[in-house]
Amino acid sequence: MTAKYFAILTNYGAAQLANAVALGTQMNITAMGAGDGGGTLPVPDPAQTTLIRENRRAAVNQVSVDDKNPNIIIAEQVIPENEGGWWIREIGLYDDNGGLIAIGNVPETYKPNLQEGSGRTQVLQMALIVSSTQAVTLKVDPSVVLATREYVTKSIDAAIQASEAKSAKIYATKTELSSGLSGKQPTGDYATRTELNNGLSGKQPTGDYATKTEVNSKLDKNAVVQTTGTSTTSVISQDGATKAFAGGQRFHTSPESVEMITPNGSIIIELTNNGYVNIINKNTGVLAEIPPGGLEQSAGSHPKRMMSQKGITDLAKSVETPIGMFATFPHRATQLPTKWYSTNGDRFSVSSPQGLALKSLPAELKSDWGITESGGMINVPNIKQSDGRTPFLRPVNGTERQVGSVDGDKMRRMQGEYTNSSWRDHGGGSGGASGVFSVRYSAGTSGSAGSNQGTTLIFDSEKVVPTGSEFKPLDIGVTLAIYLGV
Repeated sequence: MTAKYFAILTNYGAAQLANAVALGTQMNITAMGAGDGGGTLPVPDPAQTTLIRENRRAAVNQVSVDDKNPNIIIAEQVIPENEGGWWIREIGLYDDNGGLIAIGNVPETYKPNLQEGSGRTQVLQMALIVSSTQAVTLKVDPSVVLATREYVTKSIDAAIQASEAKSAKIYATKTELSSGLSGKQPTGDYATRTELNNGLSGKQPTGDYATKTEVNSKLDKNAVVQTTGTSTTSVISQDGATKAFAGGQRFHTSPESVEMITPNGSIIIELTNNGYVNIINKNTGVLAEIPPGGLEQSAGSHPKRMMSQKGITDLAKSVETPIGMFATFPHRATQLPTKWYSTNGDRFSVSSPQGLALKSLPAELKSDWGITESGGMINVPNIKQSDGRTPFLRPVNGTERQVGSVDGDKMRRMQGEYTNSSWRDHGGGSGGASGVFSVRYSAGTSGSAGSNQGTTLIFDSEKVVPTGSEFKPLDIGVTLAIYLGV
């Protein structure tokens, strides 16, 4: 099966390595680059001199020889969590002349930037098989690179082993000391071992000291525990304390912020240098944001800011329906929304919630709409007239009309005209009607002077306007209601 991901020496890199082997010199690896391949997974080409689209180039952290295969060199670079915001699909190694030595493709991975709400340290490694690992070396400035935990551990182990080997050559063993000093006695006014033993035998120091027997009997070694707990007498060992602290570490600091992480690691509370407090989901990004000035006190469009209790209360009051507001509804009077009441004259006790709301209305409004108190009761407005009809609502803005006043129905003036000749000769005559009038003639007896005719004058408004049982405009039925807030 053909490998999908691999790394190869470029033509330039192969030539540099061959020259270093032939001359006994070394090829210096100084930097590693990472790119996104232009949006697709690339196939490494030995003729390449640059990455397809390089997003980052920085010093390598280490170049080491594989423990299991001496012909494999491993170059490693650490990308810190505050860098990123791009995909990694290709990597390359550069020498101290800036030439591309090796190129490889890698499984596609997105390197997030901490400012996006999620961050991680990314370690890139490239393994190459070369003919001579002695011809390859690392040339970096140790003050500008990062180290992985594995690298630090290996470095410390190597330093300890070197120190132990050096110490073994400097210091004498216990056997060498014993044989060299055996039988030696310092000169001067010193007591011999026998004199010391005889002089101190059975002696007890003065003061409040525990004897050897008391110490052994009181020290309970079983009271040293290895894990955390609730005991008030047991003590935890150094190893247990170290593990407990490492497992419970919940803080992370950087030059820009301090982060507190929840036990499951999914939620981060970030305190930034510019005074913001961010609540971040590690997978989806910022959930909420508190600016330096604290919680928002007024409405706005920011999708992640939080508003204070006072701000929400003030906002609710600004859109609250005022007591005494009138509105029309498509509902029947018995199906109105809560706190709304039909203007049908219903009466409530003055001490009831509805009565108290009606009493609180301005005196002018109560007077205009007939809201009155009597016998401990108070009524809502009643728009139904004595003849059973309800009037149409009409704005009176800018007129002399008073709100709440009823203007009786009126008939529109209609006009017509009728002309007639009472007598008509046999030879003819004239007559006619217009507008709301019409004429019907009836024949009479004829005489020498002409014929006597009868005329009926008819008035019918339907000839001019639509008619019905009452005067009214075109309308649609709704329910008028008043808001009492209870």
